Amino acid sequence: MEVGYVSQADLGNRARKFQLSFHRFLLRLFKFKLISQESLSLAYGIMERINMGRLAAKLAAGGKYSFVHCHDPVIAWGYKAFAALRRVTGVRWGVTEHGFGSYMQAFHEDGALIGTRRMRFLRRCEARILHQAAWVLMPTQACRAQLARDLSVHPIPSHWQVIPHPLPSLTNYTRQEARTKLNWEFDAFYIIAVGRLAPLKNFPALVRSCADLADPSVRLVIIGDGDRTPLITLADELGFSSRISFAVSDDMGAYYSAADLYVSTSKTEAFGLANLEALASGLPCLCTAVGGVPDVVGNGAYLIPSEDPDSLLAVLRELVADPGQRARLCRRGLERVAHWPGIDSISQCYLAAYHGKDCVVAIAENSSPPRFENFWAKLASEFEHCPLPSQLQLPGGSTILVVAPHPDDEVLACGGTLALLRKHNCHVTVAIVTDGAMGDPSGYFSGNIAQLRADEAKTALSFLGVQDIRYLDYPDGAFFATDESKTHFIKLLEELQPSWIFLPSPLDFHRDHVNVALAVLDAWLHLKGEQRLFFWELWQPLPATSVVNIDEVFQAKQNAASCYHLPHRYCDYLGVSSKLTGYRSLYLENSRQAEAFMEIMYNQAEVVIDALLSLRAYQEVVLSSKPRLTAPGRIDNPG
Repeated sequence: MEVGYVSQADLGNRARKFQLSFHRFLLRLFKFKLISQESLSLAYGIMERINMGRLAAKLAAGGKYSFVHCHDPVIAWGYKAFAALRRVTGVRWGVTEHGFGSYMQAFHEDGALIGTRRMRFLRRCEARILHQAAWVLMPTQACRAQLARDLSVHPIPSHWQVIPHPLPSLTNYTRQEARTKLNWEFDAFYIIAVGRLAPLKNFPALVRSCADLADPSVRLVIIGDGDRTPLITLADELGFSSRISFAVSDDMGAYYSAADLYVSTSKTEAFGLANLEALASGLPCLCTAVGGVPDVVGNGAYLIPSEDPDSLLAVLRELVADPGQRARLCRRGLERVAHWPGIDSISQCYLAAYHGKDCVVAIAENSSPPRFENFWAKLASEFEHCPLPSQLQLPGGSTILVVAPHPDDEVLACGGTLALLRKHNCHVTVAIVTDGAMGDPSGYFSGNIAQLRADEAKTALSFLGVQDIRYLDYPDGAFFATDESKTHFIKLLEELQPSWIFLPSPLDFHRDHVNVALAVLDAWLHLKGEQRLFFWELWQPLPATSVVNIDEVFQAKQNAASCYHLPHRYCDYLGVSSKLTGYRSLYLENSRQAEAFMEIMYNQAEVVIDALLSLRAYQEVVLSSKPRLTAPGRIDNPG
């Protein structure tokens, strides 16, 4: 296929001179009339586009082209009129609506002020030309729906089709390579924004928010053409001028690779190609939820309301301070674009539209894990050399809640820490969630197993100095995180008002352990994470954040664990437990026994739990005959 591209640069000297002469004529004609400068600019803009349509008709009249694709409905208007004058036949023509909704509305929002009566007339003209076109294309479903609303068209014509922009091809760099290339500081936090320096991009709001962060490490780089003077003046007024810079580049891959965060503050956006580029580059993205942006980014970006400075500042502050949240956004963004259509499939869709055929472009939601080279390598390059868990400083006189799925879990997992907390005059409450009735599958005991397990727990905990035991009596082996269990734990937390909570890990192998952890987490999140929360380890070691030296109470822990006679018929829990605590002493000097915990911060809970459960789901696949895992936390059915 032979393709021609026509732009203003292709106008002849005579045509350009005519445009300028006609504009000067309008200025002289209406010099003393009550017609605004904006109206004259609008007239010139429309005339300029009609002239492009005239040039397209001239080229089509040569018989060389089968299709004419107009960039907007005004060009199409000019093409149709002049094609009729030139008696062009056998050429199909159509339009792309690049703005969000009506082109005239987008024209208005881009700075061409259009009054109410003039807008009604222009919209009627736009609807008429779109009705006559062979195809009308727009980049998102939201654009299609908004266009129908703006032009009062119902039902939506079948030749109005959605074809998104293809996945961009960008050069990828390592973070170090990109920052060296751009001469950026290696220890600064860079926020980038991309787009024309036009009012609809709302860059002043971003400059104000970055200044309000009052973080000396933050740098803002705005990449795009336009008049920088107003933004520079604003940055001077806010004392931010030393930390803002501007650029124009053909190598956007360098900027996306070097940056820490991408932000779009647009007031309107039909698609937002820069948003897609940032997602594809593995960059955490914060965007205003305007126009077609939600259609493009899905759950791959943090969406906030447009023109809401409080939300913008709050989310910026959160993302700058929280690398875990940024990592989660990186991963989601890459999952979002993993199967985004490329240039070949989008080209086929255009050809189908030209021939009057339907073309449905499916955007796969989170269908693939993130690409290694874009996300994981970038993340790993920022790791510390060897971060080790720190020694946990235990409180004095505080209220502690320990949640154990079964009798014996609490002693084996954190019995030494409980004994030390009691020595620090802490009030310790142990909530045993299930009745333990399934704890004797071989039938060694002929009596009431649940009562036996409860008695064993009472005796064992007395060795640690713990008297307050709550038996919740859920069925053993059948506990699930439900609204009922969440409410139960909310009431327990409100009653006890603990300072610290210890609970099982979602990474643990036993299903009861995972579900108990999720139920307590749900209650804790509901109460805004008011308590410090720690996971303990039992069936599987944790990525520990803190350890406790239990040398002085190790024998008390062993004595307590010995009270669970029935479980010891099945496993040498004493020996196994001592080997795990011995291993954990690796992180402490002059210690032989230690217990390890993973503390969860409220503002990082979502990303941490997501990661742990994804790994737990992977174990379920590998260690059983479950279907294959295709994305973190989700399992496909076989076949």
